[in-house]
Amino acid sequence: ENAKARIQSYREEAAEKHEQATSICKNAERDRSTEILRKENIQKAIAEADLEFLEVERLRNSIKKLTATQEKSAEDLKSKEYMHEKSIASLEDEISETLAA
Repeated sequence: ENAKARIQSYREEAAEKHEQATSICKNAERDRSTEILRKENIQKAIAEADLEFLEVERLRNSIKKLTATQEKSAEDLKSKEYMHEKSIASLEDEISETLAA
């Protein structure tokens, strides 16, 4: 009778340990799934940040090109203005000489 009680106690303890082990396995699987999802979210965020960085670099290069174009246009305009001023001064000199003659 005493042996039967001990066997029953061991069975109950084994069943309890089995339930605990099953619970631990379920928690570990849930934790693994959570970790996988977290890693996927991090990888997605990194990929999005890389795309944003590339877009910023593209915009920066476009701005540099526009700035260079604007600077060249400004230089061209200054050069044309100088040439026009020289031409006007030359014409004014001619007009003055013609009027003086």
